[in-house]
Order: sequence, then C-alpha cells, then structure tokens
Amino acid sequence: MKAVVAIGSLVITACVLAASPFGSTVALAARAPAFQPTAGGPLAGDAAPVASPSDSDRARLLSLLSDSVTSLSVQSDPSDPRYFSGGVWLSGQDDCFRCNTGPGVAAAALGARAGDATALDLAIQTFDHAIATHRQADGSFGPPWGTETGPDIQTMMFANELGTALVVLSPQLDPGHIQAWTSALTGAADFLIRNGNLSWYTNGNIVLGNALAMGLAYRVTGNATYQAAYEQALAFALTPDQVRWPGYGLVYSVTPTFSDGSDGAGYLTESGGSGPGYDPEYTGLQADMATRLFWVNGDQRVLRLMNLFMNQLRPRIDTTAWTLDTSGGSRHQDQHRIVSFNSPVLAALAWQGGREDLAPLVSSQIAMIDQNFRYALTVTDIGMYYNLGSEPTSLFLVATQRATDRGPLLPLLTDAMDSLSSRSGPSDPRYFSGGVWLSGQDDCFRCNIGPAVAAAAVAASTGDRLAFGLAVLTFDHAIAAHRQADGSFGPPSGGETGDDIQTTMFANELGTALIALTPQLDPGRIQAWTTALTDAADFLIRNGNLSWYTNGNIVLGNALTMALAYRLTGNATYQAAYEQALAFALTPDQQFWPGYGLVTTVTSTVSDGRDGAGYLTENGGSGPGYDAELTSAQADVATQLFLVNGDPRALRLMNLFMNQIRPRIDTTAWTLDTSGGTRHPQPGRSVGFNSPVLAVLAWEGGRGDLAPLVSSQIAMIDHNFRGALTYTNTGMYYNFGTEPASLLLAP
Repeated sequence: MKAVVAIGSLVITACVLAASPFGSTVALAARAPAFQPTAGGPLAGDAAPVASPSDSDRARLLSLLSDSVTSLSVQSDPSDPRYFSGGVWLSGQDDCFRCNTGPGVAAAALGARAGDATALDLAIQTFDHAIATHRQADGSFGPPWGTETGPDIQTMMFANELGTALVVLSPQLDPGHIQAWTSALTGAADFLIRNGNLSWYTNGNIVLGNALAMGLAYRVTGNATYQAAYEQALAFALTPDQVRWPGYGLVYSVTPTFSDGSDGAGYLTESGGSGPGYDPEYTGLQADMATRLFWVNGDQRVLRLMNLFMNQLRPRIDTTAWTLDTSGGSRHQDQHRIVSFNSPVLAALAWQGGREDLAPLVSSQIAMIDQNFRYALTVTDIGMYYNLGSEPTSLFLVATQRATDRGPLLPLLTDAMDSLSSRSGPSDPRYFSGGVWLSGQDDCFRCNIGPAVAAAAVAASTGDRLAFGLAVLTFDHAIAAHRQADGSFGPPSGGETGDDIQTTMFANELGTALIALTPQLDPGRIQAWTTALTDAADFLIRNGNLSWYTNGNIVLGNALTMALAYRLTGNATYQAAYEQALAFALTPDQQFWPGYGLVTTVTSTVSDGRDGAGYLTENGGSGPGYDAELTSAQADVATQLFLVNGDPRALRLMNLFMNQIRPRIDTTAWTLDTSGGTRHPQPGRSVGFNSPVLAVLAWEGGRGDLAPLVSSQIAMIDHNFRGALTYTNTGMYYNFGTEPASLLLAP
C-alpha cells in the first residue's frame, strides 16, 4: 500500500523561492506591437512563442492564496487551532516559528501584487513580531527547532522568508520598516558568514539556502560584501572541497551539452546518516530553493540548477496525480513512498527558462496544487504552513511579475499625453495644435510625433477616445503636410541632405500607430495610412536605401519599414525587401563597405544569441566602430522588429545588443556609459538607459536573468520621462513613442 503525503513534511531542513536621461541623439527606434493579426504572414519563420502564465492560472493562484490567508487567519470556532493572533500564525504545532511564517509570506505577496490591504497588514505584523521576538543579539534567529543544535538553520530559513517579503513589499513599506527589516536580514546574513555556514555542508538544500540568504541580502542592499558571500556560498554548494567533503556537492547523472543545463540532469547530495547521495524529495526542495533564487537575481547558474533538478526528478513524477516517487532516497529510503509534487520549478522553467516541453503541464500541475493546499487547510500540518509561502506563493510571484512591472506605464503615458497636449500658459512651448505636437524645437517633424505614438498606445490599450483622437489628428496632419510626390516625407531635419532618414523614421512611427489602432480605425483611414506607409517603403527601395549603409540604427530601421509594410499588406514585394534590408544591415558587401555591419564581440553558442554579444557599426566621421548609445538605439529597433514579425534573427540581435551594452549599464541609476564611442567619444559621458529591449527579452525572449531588473528599470523610466515633461527635448518627444510606448504595447 502506497502512503501518500499530500503536502510533504519537508520543513526541517529546507527553504524555498523564490546625465540627461535621454542623451543627445534622437534614436531611431520606432517600433510596432504584435497586436492584431494583419495581412502579412511570418518572415523567415516565426520565433517560437515563449510560454507565459495564463489568466486562469493567475486567477487560480490568487484565489488559493487569498482564501488560504483568510482561512488561516480566522478561528472558525473555539476548538480550531489555526488562526492569527498577535503577529503569530498559530497552527497547533507551534514550536517552530519559522515553519509557521509561510502564510505571512503569502500575505506579503497578496499585499504587493493584489493590493490587499488586510493581507499587507497581516504580513507586516508577522515579520515585525518575528523580528522583535526571535532575533538574538548576534543577529541569528531562534530558538532552534526540534533536534537542531544551533540557530543557523532557523536563521537561514527565516531570513529567506523575511527577504522575500521585503523584496515584494518594499514599494509599500515605510522607510522605517524597510530599514528595520533590512537590518534584520543583513544581521542574519552576517551571522551565517561569521558562523562558517558558507563553508559547511549541512545538506544540499541547506547550502543552497545559504546562497539564497546572501543573494537576498545583496539584492536589498547592493553591498558588495554580500555579493562576494553569495559567490562563496554558491561555489561551495556546487563544489565543496572533496578532501573535507568527499562525495558532497553537485552530481551529474546526465552531463548537459547546453549552457542552461536543459539537456542534463543532476542533484545536490543529501545525507541521512549513511553518506551523501540522491534523495528525490530533497532534490524537489533544492528545486524550490533554486527557483526562488532565480527569481531574486536571475543568475544563469541557478537556471542551470533548476533544469538539472527538474530533469533529475521528472522520471519519478506522475503528471496525472502530480506525485513524486521518493523511494530509495538517501534520506527517505522507504519503498513505494510518494509525496505531492508542488514545486514551482516546472512552471518557472516554462515561463522564464524557455522550456517549451514543460509548458503543456503547467495548468494541470497548478490545478493539483490548488486542490492539495485547499485540502491542507482542514488539517494541522506545519509542512503546509511553510510550503504555502514557498510553493504557490512563488508561483504567484512569478506569474504576476509582468503585470507588476508594467504598472507604471499606462499612468505615465496618459499623464504625458495630457501634459504635452495642453498649454499651461502663454509661455509654455509644449502643446498640441492643429495636428502638431509643438515643443519649442519644431524643425524636425518626425521627432515630435512620439507623443502621438504614445497616444495610439494608450488608445489601443484602454479605448481612450481622447488619446485616439489625438493620434488620428497627428498622423492625418503629418501625411497631408509632409508627404512628397515621390512618397517620401520631408523636409529633411538638421544636417540631413535628403528625405530618406526622415521617411524611414516617420514610416516606422506611422506603421506602429496603424497596427495598434487598426481595430478602431475606419476603412478609409486604414487605406490612407497604409498607402502612405507603402509609398514611403517604395521610395526607400527606389532610392537605394536598402543597400546604403548610413549607420547601424538606420539600416536596421529600413528593415523595420519593410517589415511593417509587409505585415500590413501581405505583399511579397515587401517581404523580399525586408530580407534584402536585413541581410545588408548584418553583412554589407565588404568591398564597398569595409568594416561595416554586424560585429560579434562574444560568439554565441545558441541560436538566439543569449550568450553572445555584438553591435552594428556606427561611423561618426572617423570610420566604423562601436558606439554604446547608438547600439542601445539599435536594440530599440530590433525590439520593435521582433514584436512586428517575431523573426528569430531579430531576437538574436536583441540579445547580442543587450549583452554588448550590459557591462556599461548602472542598474541602480539606470544610466549607460557612452564613453569612447565612435559617435560619442567624450569620456565620462552617460545617458539614461530607457530601452525596452531589457524588459521584452525578459517577457518574450526567455531571459530570466533580466527579469529581476525590469521593475527597477521601468520605475526609472517613469521617473525620467516625468522629469522630461518640464523642459523641451526633442529626444524625449521622439523616445516617448519608442520606449515607454513600446513597453506598453508589448504583448
């Protein structure tokens, strides 16, 4: 007879989960969203869609956590041992304070991601009480639980719960709470460092939990001490000194050939007293821990561990009953023993790790997790209390990350549209009149179109009729006033000697708005705008622009124009023109264009370029080379292109460009060091890094390593563009339509 443990009993030694800001260059980055299907088919093969959380999965997780927090916080009758009182989640098994903190983590997730004020209050009471009651003078937390001989496991596991709550609740906590909770977290990390835990192999799940504690301490402080401690803890977990710890560490059962470990399998050894080895149930806990660590810092080494652990466990998982066969483990040796498989690793790999093979399983597993935890609300099980904060809560945090990231974008664009369309007084040069967004710098008509692209994005996202009207007036006027007899748009801006750059950049703005607004536009206007776009594309083809290397951002912009024309018409002429333009951008004839095109600085070993780096050359007058600011502009264009047609070559460029500039990005101030560029050679120069490439790679490109950075960057984009509303900057006007608008329009 098989014994089924619905939730599992693994709470003894486990823990889980999870300058001018715009620069001087008006970047070429008009980009279009993948909204409604239009006439053109795929170009060069669609990139496989990255799995994302479904609305039903998110709703199920939200309902489960909300109902669980409510149920566990209220005593149903005098005999019910499960209720919340004085900062404590009482369960009837109350000798392990860290074990019963799980509902507090769930409450923190609800407070942060669902705006649940009651849950927020419960979370704050939970962690305030735990810090006040259980923090020791040396920074540890105690007392130890059960047979534990010291406070180190208690300290590590509670620190990870506290750190998780602190990360998700920081936007809602007052400065005093942030300081107090941060001090408690770093005090715990300091204790673990002093106590030698970063070089002591208790067991696999514990050593990985130590790394998570250091990762959280670094995430919330930015203190390099904790970054170094994280590196030490992770290295020890994987490769402890085999003289001192023979047989311990990471063991491969299948050696991977891919850098992300997706074709390998392995585990961290666990010892139940008879030496180190493989324990399936504890490998599941290791997978939980790795999932939370990846959520915290996006470390690709952790993604590799997630893949190894998942693949190691997969042959033992019954994907109908969602149980894990733990027979013959080094810590659970019983034969025919099974536990529920509730780990968030499967869904996180499907959503953020590119594991398409796991995606079809996610909803079924989440349904079983819902059933398991709802059943567990009726029994006293500290394993359930702990795991509520680590398994469904981790899933909920990952599943709701994108919506949270995107939160500031719509208010920003709405407020910007209102501000830039209304004149505050007679001296204000920034207002909308007669189809024109006046800025005080009005000699570049395409530069001032950006607010209209933002208005189109707002209208497409919300149905805002004022925004729709502003967008329509803008593009109707631009077509009427600036379209030339040959299909080009002019006059040229500044030092431009012809209409080609003006034409490319405006065509891309027009195409973006047309795709976004097609469901709301009347047939006559769709036809008129489409004709204007295709005439612009025809002009560029006739003018020879598809084989003329102006600069990297421009040649890529020409490819975007052709892709937009094909998407909107389905005309094979534009498909062929797109192929020509993209091929020329990457590999122009070196006899005529020596040194121009795509330069690879790190050769990628995977098709999507995520482990490579490169740029398209830019020439400021001294020959072609690398310019960091213009590579960021190239990243903007590549992002638009990928969202227009899903071309995997565009995704590859996004990865190469992102990785090329990443070492120059300050991810606290969100600035890009542009020193020594071929077009911006000034030393010490920096600009705001507002490119949508980072977020879109995280959301659509499987770049889980970038996911933890997205919300911080978007918060700075919000700050930068709101600040820019107070002065005249044509770069800001243009970039409104390419950077925050692109982020809002991304699916």
